[in-house]
This record gives sequence, C-alpha cells and structure tokens, in this order.
Amino acid sequence: MTNLLADGLRELLQCEVAIINSGVINGGIRRGSVSEKKIIELCPSPLNPTTFKIEGKYIWEALQNSLDTDYCYADGKGPGFRGKYVGRLHISNGIIEHDGRKISSIYINGEKLIDDKWYTIASSDYLQRGSGYPSFINNKDVEYDYGYLRDVIREYVAKEECVEKAFVDRWILN
Repeated sequence: MTNLLADGLRELLQCEVAIINSGVINGGIRRGSVSEKKIIELCPSPLNPTTFKIEGKYIWEALQNSLDTDYCYADGKGPGFRGKYVGRLHISNGIIEHDGRKISSIYINGEKLIDDKWYTIASSDYLQRGSGYPSFINNKDVEYDYGYLRDVIREYVAKEECVEKAFVDRWILN
C-alpha cells in the first residue's frame, strides 16, 4: 500500500522521486472493490501531498535511518499523524541497495544519487517538516497540494497497472 501511495504521489505531483513513510498506512486491502470507509481506515491522517527540494545527502540519511528499527518504531506523533509508528520509508522511481544494515547505493531514475544535487520530492507535509526523519527538514521550495494522502490512494488503487507496479521491490538486499 505504501509503494502504491509513493507511486501515486510521484505521478500526481510530477516529481523525480517520491518518498513516504509506512506509518501513514494502517493496513492493506484484498482484491476487489474498496469502500470509502476502508480508504479512510487505511489512511485516516489529514496529511497533504507535498513537494519540496532537498539535497541527495539528506535523502541518503533518511533512507539509511529507515533501516534502523528505532526510527521505524518511533512514536509517530506530530501534526496530522494518525498512525502509531513512523514506519519505514518507501520510494517511487528509486532503488536502494543495502545489506540490511547499511545502504551501498541509491539510484533515482536509474542514476546514482548525488550528494549535493537538489531533487524534487513528492511526499507529505509530515515528512517535509522533519517529523520522524529529521534530515527532511533541510528542504526548500515547499508546495502543498490540495486534498489528502487518502485521495491519492483512492485514485491509484482503482488502476490495475498501479497496483501491480506497487508489488515491485525497491529495497534490494545485496
């Protein structure tokens, strides 16, 4: 579900990459129709789709922290957050190669991440504020989109090709 949300955010907001934390999703779904009630249960947070620019080194730091269970299981308290834990980061249009503890490479759009390059990211206002993953606070050119994260899920869960793509692993163990 979090991969689906990341993919939907990237496509909707037309960014190079999308990164979202799994703590904003409260479960999964089975094949078939999805009710409005289920969408709200899955993503009750009133968090907004957000874009911002951030340097590659801060993306790396956040993704590296995502391998640390202390970050993933930290209390997700913060404005708009309705989950329990912050959760692991999920990415769209990126691949993270790691050994379970340490990242060896990150690729965005098939190219190695560059530390001092500014990337345009689709995410949520929660992560943009540095909640859960403090390195994300080092951003600029923030734009908030209309609606909520659940609106993105509602739109993209109805597209079979988006659902299938969400099953592709982006964290590659090496």
